[in-house]
Amino acid sequence: MRRLLLPCLLGIFISPTGLFAGASEDQAPRFRINVDTVVLRVTVTDPLNRYVVGLEREHFKIFENKLEQTLTHFSSDKAPISVGIILDMSGSMGDNIVSARNSVIRFLEQGDPADEYFLVTFNERSSLVRDFTNRSENIQNEITLKNPKGRTALYDAIYLGLEKIRSARSEKKALIIITDGEDNSSRYTFSELKDFVKESDAQIYVIGERGDMGYGRNIITEIVRLTG
Repeated sequence: MRRLLLPCLLGIFISPTGLFAGASEDQAPRFRINVDTVVLRVTVTDPLNRYVVGLEREHFKIFENKLEQTLTHFSSDKAPISVGIILDMSGSMGDNIVSARNSVIRFLEQGDPADEYFLVTFNERSSLVRDFTNRSENIQNEITLKNPKGRTALYDAIYLGLEKIRSARSEKKALIIITDGEDNSSRYTFSELKDFVKESDAQIYVIGERGDMGYGRNIITEIVRLTG
């Protein structure tokens, strides 16, 4: 599973069709309308995980229960985003650390100067190795200096990232987690992590790497599902 955050998030607003009521001759026309509006943030990539840009309103159709909904507003305005990058540097990553580094670099190269980033790396211990910065090259320099070793405290690293993202300056917040999904050394339990994830307003994305010890797909899927 590979998921990358699109730096330019598309905002789509939809509302259900209005419901109208008839009126007798001596009554003024009456109507009622369901004004519930749903905001959808859409990420679009091609089969090679490259970002698809230049999309407009006419490129989208929204369906619910097979019924097309009314798209009331479309926006592709690029707003700054605060991103926490959480990189698995445990021994189970093995040679996959090369593709993990490349995934981070590709993401950073498509960012915006107004975006800010921080970097957490982890094995059996989690460390904030780079605080919030607008200089993406600082993040790139950090990840090239480290090699995988040790056990894996994935839950602790995500918990640290969620705590740090609270101090982000941007309204849009995201965590990018690059891992094989294994955990064998965390102080926090998965249940405790799930509760903390539910309290966060950050979107979580995972780039899954198949490590030497296997691939915790179920864990990764559950973490992503909690934030939609």
